[in-house]
Amino acid sequence: MHKTKAWENAEGASHHPVRPLVKTCLLFAGYMAGLHVLLWLSVPVWKATDPMREFTTHTTSFLLNQFHIHNTVNGYSIMLKNDTWLVTQECTAVNVLILFTSFVLAYAASLKAKVMALATGIPFIIAANLARLVSLGFLTELFPRRAHFFHDFVWETIFVVLVIAMWLLWIRMVVMHEESHSVSG
Repeated sequence: MHKTKAWENAEGASHHPVRPLVKTCLLFAGYMAGLHVLLWLSVPVWKATDPMREFTTHTTSFLLNQFHIHNTVNGYSIMLKNDTWLVTQECTAVNVLILFTSFVLAYAASLKAKVMALATGIPFIIAANLARLVSLGFLTELFPRRAHFFHDFVWETIFVVLVIAMWLLWIRMVVMHEESHSVSG
């Protein structure tokens, strides 16, 4: 049998190590799946209490009151003048936190750089989520018909862009800085 050049390349390809990008993508997918399973096992949606939902509900209510947006809380519901919000697990930004954490853990960097990213990124994402909810409170008060659009589309897009920007900024400012010091040192 006459082997073509493409056949020889395909045979030889099995002897090459996995490319870094493919490895990073597989690690990312593994971390995403693992962290979601961990979340599902530790805070099942059928459980009576959810600390993240409690924190988000009560902190959002407190902040809204600080901005004179009257509201009351009943369980995981925030009642506003023009709407009632049910604070779900997704409202806590847990999926955004898992996305960012998976990006950081999957990327080839030192443990120190990863800890730095998570120690600054997680609180920042939580604060950004609270700012999101407070801004939605203002929108619900001022433009109740537009608030759902901002909740469902605008803020979803902003959060994805925010996480990607944070990840890229971390790579540029911490990981590359760390690598340049190890090469020159």
